[in-house]
Amino acid sequence: MYGIAKRFTFEAAHILDEAYSKECTVVHGHSYKVEFHLSVDNHELNEENYMVLDFKTLKEIVDPIIARFDHALIISDERYLKEYVDVTFKQKLVILPNSPTAEVLAKYFFDAVKSDARVQHTLKKVKVWETEKAFAVYSE
Repeated sequence: MYGIAKRFTFEAAHILDEAYSKECTVVHGHSYKVEFHLSVDNHELNEENYMVLDFKTLKEIVDPIIARFDHALIISDERYLKEYVDVTFKQKLVILPNSPTAEVLAKYFFDAVKSDARVQHTLKKVKVWETEKAFAVYSE
């Protein structure tokens, strides 16, 4: 099996619903790292260029998705707009259907990237790092 991975970074704040600690239920930020892991079986390696996927192609797919989140406030419920958000955050706001945990973000990024035909069969997992020591993983 052949595999590649590429890491992307972005800065964002979020508010978690029902978090285990009070610190996580208020606006707080992270320097996120998102790793995309792709692989193919030996016989599936592209014989024209001997690549799973060109890193440049992966960047073209992922950059617009990550840009939506960079320096944004990520929330799951519009009620936070009244409680926490001022006019400056409304300029860059991402509302997800679930609490924006690292696990939820990993699945979101996986699904968003996997929808691109160039990686549909090669994307295997996504890791979202919230800190240097903690990450969540999503794979099918």
